[in-house]
Amino acid sequence: GGKPPFFNVQMDMCRFEEKEIPRFSLPVRLGNGKEEMELEILEEIIQQNYIKIIEDVNAILKKIEDKLKEKSAVPAAGTHKTEQKIIR
Repeated sequence: GGKPPFFNVQMDMCRFEEKEIPRFSLPVRLGNGKEEMELEILEEIIQQNYIKIIEDVNAILKKIEDKLKEKSAVPAAGTHKTEQKIIR
């Protein structure tokens, strides 16, 4: 038998290709002989952007978590019955 199609699609989604960045795309040009430093600067910029994205995603997830906790802690209006006793 063959492989299930869904599994193959999942595996294709997770394939990463690493390609060299063209020289004209580097954020700074320091001149001849400093290509390694240019790449280090680019890698630092990428790392800082990655950290910022992770922080932004975590902040969004925290807000969602807080909202879910609020909803589960406080019952919605009209969902609980109040018991009243009449004393005569």
